[in-house]
Amino acid sequence: MGVIAGVPVLAAALAMATILVVAGIKRLLIGSFTPTVQPLWCRYVWNNEIVNGTYETVAETAMTPLLGTPFACMCMRLMGCRIGKWVFLETTYFSEFDLVDIGDHAALNLGATIQTHLFEDRVMKADYLRIGAGCTVGNLAVVLYDTNMQRGSGLGALSLLMKGETLPPASSWSGIPSEPKETVGQDWQAGTCIALACHPRLERKLLARGPGVTARVNSRR
Repeated sequence: MGVIAGVPVLAAALAMATILVVAGIKRLLIGSFTPTVQPLWCRYVWNNEIVNGTYETVAETAMTPLLGTPFACMCMRLMGCRIGKWVFLETTYFSEFDLVDIGDHAALNLGATIQTHLFEDRVMKADYLRIGAGCTVGNLAVVLYDTNMQRGSGLGALSLLMKGETLPPASSWSGIPSEPKETVGQDWQAGTCIALACHPRLERKLLARGPGVTARVNSRR
């Protein structure tokens, strides 16, 4: 029983050691990633490919048993990602790690791709992306660079958030390219939309405001 109980600890330790080696290679070849525009045939792109290739073949494999646990976030912080508290992480699909900013209580589900660069006409373009506090990225969804998911917004499974787009707070989007989904519950007096699907506890607060609000919410369902 003692040996079996020690397996998770050993897996976490090996994953951390592997990540540290890959992070060292990144530090040696790239340093910290910053927004950039680079031609395809240049040393920067080659070095970036070495870092990504090492990460994908070595670090991702070591991290797989840790997905869905706090250790996964610790590993990605070692690579340079800015990740808040109590983040659920079930994906390893990152590239330019220092360009990623994930807020507290966000959820990145199975196979979500955080894409901080694209090649356009043989030119590599990389920039920041921000996933705000309480946001959700669905299974196999793709978030491109230069995007901002504001607090409590959600991107559905198998969806694509195009570069340069901003998702408003507490909104829900899906599709390729992503489009807004119908939300449930709207505060007409304040003119503020509340996505109850993202924040179920807000429903109780909204219904507590009075029977008039309750009737309007029920009529929307």
